[in-house]
Amino acid sequence: MYNNLEFRTATAFVDVPVTSQISILLTDSASTGPEDPIYIYRRTYENGHKYLLVINGVDSLGGYNPFKELSITAFDNGREVASNASKTDILFLNGSTDAPVVDVLDETLGLISNNLAYNDFDGYFGFLPNDYFLYIKDDNTQSTLYSYQLPLLSLGLQGQAGVVLMSGFVDPSVNSFGESFGLFLALPAGGALIPLPSYTEPKAPLQFIHNSPNSQADSLDIWIDGKLAFNNLKFRNASAYVDQPAGRIIQIAVCAPNSLSPSSPIISSDVILTENEPIQVILSGMTQTAGYTPPTPAALHLYSPARIGSAVTGNTDLLFYNGSTDFGPVTLAETTTTIGTLTENLPYGVSDGYKEVLTANYAFEVRNSSNEVVGTYDVPLSGYLMNNQSTTVMTSGFLDKV
Repeated sequence: MYNNLEFRTATAFVDVPVTSQISILLTDSASTGPEDPIYIYRRTYENGHKYLLVINGVDSLGGYNPFKELSITAFDNGREVASNASKTDILFLNGSTDAPVVDVLDETLGLISNNLAYNDFDGYFGFLPNDYFLYIKDDNTQSTLYSYQLPLLSLGLQGQAGVVLMSGFVDPSVNSFGESFGLFLALPAGGALIPLPSYTEPKAPLQFIHNSPNSQADSLDIWIDGKLAFNNLKFRNASAYVDQPAGRIIQIAVCAPNSLSPSSPIISSDVILTENEPIQVILSGMTQTAGYTPPTPAALHLYSPARIGSAVTGNTDLLFYNGSTDFGPVTLAETTTTIGTLTENLPYGVSDGYKEVLTANYAFEVRNSSNEVVGTYDVPLSGYLMNNQSTTVMTSGFLDKV
């Protein structure tokens, strides 16, 4: 019926008899007849149905990990046109032999196709005539594996139906260096599948600071967007700024150390980062409140736009944050120059705006809400080589340890 059907090519829909079982024989492209098939698919078909048949798997026992034998996967309720003429109906198929179980999401529509294992179809999804950005996520960890564009508006597919196939290998090096993973669109008219362009996701630099003084939380794992971003981050330690996905909802999950997934977080929060805008995330409060006064629960405090360097050459930019649960409002003042008060009555959990100071060595007084001096601290910015840098100065720990 079809001679030399190329990889990643679709036929058009064709009519077949419905009165008896039909055999589909797959043969090598060099064959001259059906006498020596490499695979046979037999079934009967019902009148009025439209069937989608997809060849998946490999026909070689060696050189593929995992090995998934050659097969034909069928979907019995295919469509040539959309069920709603104002939309485009898309059916997703996981046809990648070494891909995990995946979810398909759009940055605005959310979950589109759920829990797709190898050889699984999901039902049709009706898209309005727009261009979309798809995320292929590991169903288990929810980490984003791939990002693609689905340009339905640009392709002019309103009123039509199609199939998006996950095709190729996630790891070609253990699969005979075959074709790499990609998303491809098959249309009812047939022909070469349309490769969906990959999408370079916008990013934003994120820094995480561990300021939860619980003895049980000496170190913690920080998962971002389903991936382990910072492993065993210790109390009073900060990560570097690391790029994270921007422009869509991502989850920040704080978990016990040596965690295997973010499925059981101590605390989590959904955030949307702004592209290229640095953000600082500080964990403060108690991961367990029993035995602490006040019993302030753990929370993630965000500040953006943060700074990675100073705004003016020769300066150090200081961001002040009150991270002490039992201190109350804090005032900081510089005592060796004319700078004076740097921040006044800063509440718990709040970051003040940046203060730009010349890079030098200073002394800061810490005062409580009654303006009493609680402590004086040397701040040797020159000694710390903080020229042209930015940093966060924060209260941490308990005023009263009892």
